[in-house]
Amino acid sequence: MIGQTQSVAGHSPESVYGGHATDTGASALRNTLILETTAEELSIAYGGFSLSGAAEQNTLEISSGSLAATDVYGGYVSKGTGTVKENNVIMNGGLIKGALYGAYTAAGMAQENQVSVSAGTVKENVYGGYSYRGSAQGNDVRLSGSTVVGDEEDFDNGNVYGGVSYSGAALANSVTLEDNVQVYNSVTGGQVDGEDSTGAVTGNTVTMTGGTVAADLQGGLTYGTGLVSDNTVNFSGGAVAGSVYGGFAMAGPATGNVVNLQESATVGINVFGAFITDGDGVAQANEVHLSGGVWCSTMPTAPIACREMS
Repeated sequence: MIGQTQSVAGHSPESVYGGHATDTGASALRNTLILETTAEELSIAYGGFSLSGAAEQNTLEISSGSLAATDVYGGYVSKGTGTVKENNVIMNGGLIKGALYGAYTAAGMAQENQVSVSAGTVKENVYGGYSYRGSAQGNDVRLSGSTVVGDEEDFDNGNVYGGVSYSGAALANSVTLEDNVQVYNSVTGGQVDGEDSTGAVTGNTVTMTGGTVAADLQGGLTYGTGLVSDNTVNFSGGAVAGSVYGGFAMAGPATGNVVNLQESATVGINVFGAFITDGDGVAQANEVHLSGGVWCSTMPTAPIACREMS
């Protein structure tokens, strides 16, 4: 399915698609789904859906006043190694009771997908790109205005991720928070979820200039054993109730991660260039920079270098 545009207004109990490709290997390309102001979408909404091909350059637009009762996707590949690339979700208001994905793929690459939310509420999580068996690379989430992610009574959701892979790598993904954004859990630039994964978490970035985060801020995180390297948190305004990590590893090595912290930012607990919880991983050459002074956070076995910022 190529180049289709669909609009939804009023009550819609079925799943809706900008483009829907169900033939084996068929792709969904350059389709658009618009949830109008009066839309009440009670099932799943897809900018572009492919059963086993690729989903690329699809767009989902969510208008102020619209309701999505479950998950929404810019692009989606149900099975196989199809790529989801350059899909886009634009949300200007409304309510999503499930999760919001720029794109999802079962085993292909999730690459260069974008989410932009300027207002409204997402009750569960926000993902720029998610690949279960492939890698997530170059995905971007930007939250601004009065956007709310999560709910103060739901401790399992309310997270924001630039890019996530279960068993692959998370590379060069990014999240930006500004204005009065409220996130009820954590924010992570790039993340690997699988405990058995050796995928790297490299070059991911979180930038926060305003808003509030109820838990932690993390440039890159892995639950596996892969390298966590060269991830960055730029934190210049707003408040984080938990801790700030340039890189966070459960067991693998962590090198070259950086936190840039301005004095106008508020951190509730600690700041780490990198942190390792288990295993034999080594934290090396990670840095915390504080504008106007020098501020260090260390682990007992791995001191973190600090530099003064002008």
